[in-house]
Amino acid sequence: MDLKHNWSPECIVFDLDDTLLRDDRTISKRTLSALRACHDRGIRILPASGRAMESMIDYVREIGVASHFIACNGGEIWEVPDTIVQRLLIPERYVHEIALDLCRRRLYAHTYDGNSFYYNAFDGGNGYARDYAVSSKLTGHLVDDFPSFASSHPTGKLMCISDPQTITDLRGIYQEKYAGILSVTTSKPFFMEINPLHATKGEALHDCSELMHFDLKRTWAFGDSFNDLSMLLAAGRSFAVKNAQESVLHATTDICPSNEEDGVACVLEQLLLS
Repeated sequence: MDLKHNWSPECIVFDLDDTLLRDDRTISKRTLSALRACHDRGIRILPASGRAMESMIDYVREIGVASHFIACNGGEIWEVPDTIVQRLLIPERYVHEIALDLCRRRLYAHTYDGNSFYYNAFDGGNGYARDYAVSSKLTGHLVDDFPSFASSHPTGKLMCISDPQTITDLRGIYQEKYAGILSVTTSKPFFMEINPLHATKGEALHDCSELMHFDLKRTWAFGDSFNDLSMLLAAGRSFAVKNAQESVLHATTDICPSNEEDGVACVLEQLLLS
């Protein structure tokens, strides 16, 4: 890693999974120390994830120095510990339409409500619901009439899980069909995430800059995946971890070590704390 430091940030914003978190979904002591040291120097610390609030909050508490965080790919902004500042919801008609379409395609999908997620019957023996419960720390519930259930529970996010090729193909179909209506993105190659139109990490970062009084041009952003691109492009300086998706590696101003190598901490130590 050969990085040059020419200005200090007012805010550091970062994705969680595959960026800040190691592969075992933990935050290293080294990373925690670096984030807290930056906070002690007056730099704002802002987690930004595709995860729901209930799936993020334990990490936010562990970090311990964030006053706000971005959830649901930008669909929600929270003030720590549990005050909702901004929430965008998918219009009910589109929730029902998409939930019905995914069921017709026999693809696994789920929606959220509080500390739980609710999924359809098309797990396909792949253990999607079981694995998601472990990774998200949420409780999963099977529902019989998924389209009706989903459309009767206001949500800012629908999730489809399948093999990477199916997700890539379907994302293209949905992005074309719902252009100007909804935001369709991916955080992992096997996740397709559907959010309200303006629910992007980039737009949420802009809103946070006004709320928290920092300059977007003096913001450092870290990410790895397609759903991080808007945030990375909005920030004054952007870092892709080495394990990032190819499109992200090409879009950022800098590349740092991988999540397993504590890439975020490496940058902060080298450029701000040395």
